[in-house]
Amino acid sequence: MNYKQEMVEYITKQLDSFNNEGKIQEYLAEMGLPNSLESVLSQNDISDHLWKRISEIQQKGGSLFLTSTISNVEKRREEISKKISDIELIIYVFFC
Repeated sequence: MNYKQEMVEYITKQLDSFNNEGKIQEYLAEMGLPNSLESVLSQNDISDHLWKRISEIQQKGGSLFLTSTISNVEKRREEISKKISDIELIIYVFFC
């Protein structure tokens, strides 16, 4: 293979490991979401299910609710990881 072809293959493999437009479009399709919110808003084609989900999030505080929820999940993950480490240490001390 020549150098240019090898570089194109390498770059393609690296790009595939990240989220890209194709993966994002595929995800939106799997979730039943529109590809472009702006175009859907102009056509009033947002499903009742999606409007219901949007409304639920807005009633709970919008993006602040989502950010807080994500933060709480991350804190719980850290707490659980610490507890697991503590348990592993106890097991090691008593059984090794």
